[in-house]
This record gives sequence, structure tokens and C-alpha cells, in this order.
Amino acid sequence: MVVLSVLLFSFAYADEAAPDSNRERAAVKRVIDQMERYYEARRVTRFLSLFSRRKFPRLISFKQAVENDFNMNRQIRLRRTSERLTVSRGMAVHQATWQKQFMPMMISPHGGSRMKRVSGAVRIYLEKEGASWKVINLQGYPIFGL
Repeated sequence: MVVLSVLLFSFAYADEAAPDSNRERAAVKRVIDQMERYYEARRVTRFLSLFSRRKFPRLISFKQAVENDFNMNRQIRLRRTSERLTVSRGMAVHQATWQKQFMPMMISPHGGSRMKRVSGAVRIYLEKEGASWKVINLQGYPIFGL
């Protein structure tokens, strides 16, 4: 009987917490979507505004890598597959395989004007800062600022 009471209480609590959890998941998903849109649109300032200035470990060198990517390539397009999002207590982890398609500015005489593709698994860590979710770390294949 005690076990049943505990289970019923936990289901009731989970139902009450679900709207907040769904709201937080949607907010994190918006940040990931914005990352993709800002990167494709080459909006460096907007893209970097999604990263924590206090906690992202190498923001200045990351900014330079992103700017180099934009200067060396055109028509950058991103796509995500195999997405998985975990949100809990002000922390979130987004895992996905990202594919980046781009046209290099410098065309090699042997390669022609072909689109290049790279892909890899990327884990994005986010943390709630005030009312906003901010990226605090990236792990995996360096799809941004390649």
C-alpha cells in the first residue's frame, strides 16, 4: 500500500511539473533553432549572443573561428538528425548529428565548384541564466567554426 501511495504521488507530481518541463524544453529547442538560423544567416553577433559570456570557455577564439568559417565559405547550410534533448533543473543537453554543407570561397582547380559536406556528433550544454537559456559548452565534432 505504501508503494502504491508513493507511485500515485509521483505520477500526480509529474503531471503538475509537466507544463513547466514542456515550456523549458520548448525554450531550449528555440535556442538550438536560433543557433542554426543565425549561423546560416552569418549573424555572428546574434549567434554568439546565445552563448554564456561567463561560462563558455573560449568565446573569443570561438568567435574568430566562426568569422573565419564565414570568410572562407559561402552558402552554409546546417541540418540535424538523431536529436535528443534532456532538460533538468536549469541544465540542458542537446545531442545530435549535425551536417554542414558549404561552398568554399577558394575553389581548387581539381575539386571544381562542388559543395562540401562534413558531419559529426555534437553535444551542446546549456544552462539557465536568468530567464534565458545560454550555451555553456560544445563537445564533439566542431561543426561551428570549422
